[in-house]
Amino acid sequence: MRITGFFLLVIIAAIMAPSVSSAQQPSEYTTPIVVDPTSMARIEFLERFWDFGRVPRGHIVYHNFAFRNIGSDTLIITKVKPTCGCTAAPLSTDRIAPGDTAKISVTLDTSKLRGKVRKFVNIDCNDPVNPYYKITFAAEIDSLNKDLVVEPFIADFGEFASGSGPKITLEIKNGSSSSLTLAIADKPSEDIMTATFSDTNIPVDGTAKLTLEIITKVEVGPFSSTIALEAEGSPGTRVSIPVTGKVIE
Repeated sequence: MRITGFFLLVIIAAIMAPSVSSAQQPSEYTTPIVVDPTSMARIEFLERFWDFGRVPRGHIVYHNFAFRNIGSDTLIITKVKPTCGCTAAPLSTDRIAPGDTAKISVTLDTSKLRGKVRKFVNIDCNDPVNPYYKITFAAEIDSLNKDLVVEPFIADFGEFASGSGPKITLEIKNGSSSSLTLAIADKPSEDIMTATFSDTNIPVDGTAKLTLEIITKVEVGPFSSTIALEAEGSPGTRVSIPVTGKVIE
C-alpha cells in the first residue's frame, strides 16, 4: 500500500508528539501529565521521607530533599506543589543535567499545628517512568521528649555582627533508662554552622553539651536553619531544634 507524503507527515508527528503518561496518577490530580515518552530523563530521590521528630510550636524547621538525574537527557521539573499552606518547598534549579544533583528545601511552619502531623510535596517532571513524585515529612509538634531533653529547645543567636562567629551552647540530658549515644541526624553545611558535642555518650540522668558556632560566610540579614539530634539506633528520640538569628553589618 502506497503512503502519501501527507499521511507520512501525520504518522511522524503522532510518533514524536508528547503523550499522556501511563504512570499511576495520584488521586489529587485532575488532569494527567503530558510528557515526551522518548525522554531518557530519570529522577531519583536520595530519600522520600523525613521525620523531624519533636519540634517546638511556633517555629519553622527545614530539611533538604536531594535528588539527581540518573538518565541521559536533561531532567526538567515542571511543578513543585506542597499540599499544605504551612509548607514551602523552593527548588534549587528546575533543569538538571545528566548526573547532576538538585534539592528541594522543605520548610514547615508549626505556628498553627499541634500534635502529630504528616505533610506532602508533589513533584511533576519530564521523566516518563516517574512523572509524578511525592515526598513526605512528619513531625510531632510541642511534644516533650522525655528520653532526650534539650535546653534551651531553640538556638536563638539574636543579632550578631557579620564575621563575628557567635556560639551557643545547649544542654542535652538523658532522661531514659539506659545510656545514650548522641548523633546529628541533620544540620546545615559546615560552611554555615558547626556543631560539636562535649561527649557523645551520656549515662542515665547524665548530660552533655552541644556547641553551635556560626561561620563567617553567613549573609547579612535574618538567619534561620535547623539541627536535628537523636540517640543512635533510636529514631523515636529525634528532636529538631530551630536555629535563628540576624546578621548585621
